[in-house]
Amino acid sequence: MSLNSKAFPFQHFISFSRIRNTTDVSEQCQADVAVFAKSLLTFFETLVECRANGSCTDDQKKILDENMYAVKQIDAFGKLPAGLLEMTLISSGSYTECRDLIAPYDVHYCYADAVFDNQTNTAMGMTMGVKIAVCMPRSCNEEDIPQVINSIEIEGIPLNFVHSNCVPTSVKPTTAFWIFMSFMAVFVIWAIVATIVDFVLSVYYQNKSRDSTAMRILLAYSVYSNGAAILETGPDKPGTLKSLASIRFISMTWVVAGHTLGQNAFSDAVLPVLSLWNPFLSTTITNAFFSVDTFFLLSGILVSYIFFKSKPSARFVKNPFTWLMFYVHRYLRLTPPMMIFIGFYTVVLPFTNGPWTASVEGLVGSLEDSVEACQKYWWRNLLYINNLFGNSPECYPVAWYLAVDTQLYVVAPVFLITLALWPLIGVVLLVLCGAASVAYVYAITFRDDLPATVVGAFAFQKTSDFFSEYYEKPWTRCTPYLIGLGVGYLLTMGRKPKLHWTVITSSWAIAAAVALASLYGPHRYIKGDDNWSEFIRSTYNNFSRIGWALAVSWVIVANHLGWGGPIATFMDHPLWKPLGRLSYCGYIVHFFIIHYVFDLDDRPSHYVSIWQTYIYRVIPVVVLSYIFAFIWSCLFEVPVVKLEKMLIESISPSKKEIKPKHNIDNKVHERIYAYDKQQVEQEQIRF
Repeated sequence: MSLNSKAFPFQHFISFSRIRNTTDVSEQCQADVAVFAKSLLTFFETLVECRANGSCTDDQKKILDENMYAVKQIDAFGKLPAGLLEMTLISSGSYTECRDLIAPYDVHYCYADAVFDNQTNTAMGMTMGVKIAVCMPRSCNEEDIPQVINSIEIEGIPLNFVHSNCVPTSVKPTTAFWIFMSFMAVFVIWAIVATIVDFVLSVYYQNKSRDSTAMRILLAYSVYSNGAAILETGPDKPGTLKSLASIRFISMTWVVAGHTLGQNAFSDAVLPVLSLWNPFLSTTITNAFFSVDTFFLLSGILVSYIFFKSKPSARFVKNPFTWLMFYVHRYLRLTPPMMIFIGFYTVVLPFTNGPWTASVEGLVGSLEDSVEACQKYWWRNLLYINNLFGNSPECYPVAWYLAVDTQLYVVAPVFLITLALWPLIGVVLLVLCGAASVAYVYAITFRDDLPATVVGAFAFQKTSDFFSEYYEKPWTRCTPYLIGLGVGYLLTMGRKPKLHWTVITSSWAIAAAVALASLYGPHRYIKGDDNWSEFIRSTYNNFSRIGWALAVSWVIVANHLGWGGPIATFMDHPLWKPLGRLSYCGYIVHFFIIHYVFDLDDRPSHYVSIWQTYIYRVIPVVVLSYIFAFIWSCLFEVPVVKLEKMLIESISPSKKEIKPKHNIDNKVHERIYAYDKQQVEQEQIRF
């Protein structure tokens, strides 16, 4: 063993042996810390004696070996980090060294939060402080650790430790965990049995004995058939909208990139994050919020297109049962996979907690807050109203999109009915509602001084207001959806118009220019170089989304009507279909996967560049999300579609005689059931 003092700078750590007694710390914690401090002191004194004598005796070597655990423990602490000029505010130690430590007491790895005596604020409006990794006796809880560290007699360090967050060493399963896992086990066993039966029937019995209701219910959960349905790449049915699968997948990866970058931005060093929006192309990710507008547009188009493609009669439109089925279909279609995953998220999330989560608690909320929000407010998600409670904690935050989309779906019949019965009034209503939304956005931007986008060189408080007042509300996000309703209606109106190639080419160029201007227009504003007025910010908020929706609408219309050329060939490739079908479940699971991937690391994230984030974080998250989404879709999405289809068939007039008291003829009933069946078959994965 080398006796070079530079290799073992214990003079920086020996202060742990001079801890003042504090009555606020548990007795066991004080006792274990005393053992730790005594071992450090013993090791140091023995080492000094060895150095003075030129070598260690056998007894001294034994003493060093017996107390080496304390050296490893202190070595697992965070040290003075490199990159101080980059404002490195999280000092990581060695999580694995602490985790694997064998000591007279159990230990755990924590991040102790400290603030400077003279607090200052960053340019982004956050109170400056530091997080320092510590490896402490497990008897010291998150309240004890700051007091223990503050009690160390070290002069000249202007830090006050106020809190700590620890990585759980073990998580005890709750009753809710066992209940939910039992529930999951039922479906997994069902799926295994169904898959075996399905395979045997397909291979050995030429698909005989499949027609009974009981067998169809059993086989609805067959991974063999469900997986084949998801991965199927055959020709589309006549009339199916083109290019939607590729748009879904591209938008989905864009969503993942934005959310992943947002989590990676909670880096150990501040200045690199503040420069993330400097490169011009970085706006592609920092302004990724147009991906959500794309999904709102697609939702509106699908609702309108599927409805009007069925050529609804006035009697069909006026029949209340039409709209009952309209809402039942939507609720059955989206709710089971989402709510079951929220249950999974709530009971499983505590088991995934790692160093990354411990390092960012206090910045993005604690793990306990996330679980508690779902335990308390899951019913909001069940009713799709989880976005209507301001800054109140949300269960699974990304579910806000599903709430807004469902709320827009609830009011969609107002537009569908008017377009079907009084087309001119329907168009005017779409325009008036869009104009009202635009006016409201102008009003709240002036009232609350809202920024033009979520990410940028402005105070975080503005971002919070932007989310609560604008970003998650249906009356501010409805314009792409309304445009989608209009586009879907126009696509079903009649024959394909004949356009000169110059008109088509010019339209593509205009659409590209509008989309690029919407996406990259605020680059200098995001950097902080331009200070936009309230009028410019609200104008951008309104018309960038309208412009984006119109540009994407042109892509869909042009590709569907055969004006896409090589772009349509690329976007209509069959390989997009499975990825598009998995977009809904992919969205549901991706936020959990982001946390899982980040917590696989043994330290906080370190932001280098957007490209590095994309390679090291986004791509793995996308791949894992789609693998998980495939499993989730096979178990909880496709089976629901099959069971709903069976339900429709069982109550269809072709299966069951219509009673005269309903006062409606068979043809109208057939149209209702045919329309709902068409929703199931042609809607694909609604996201």
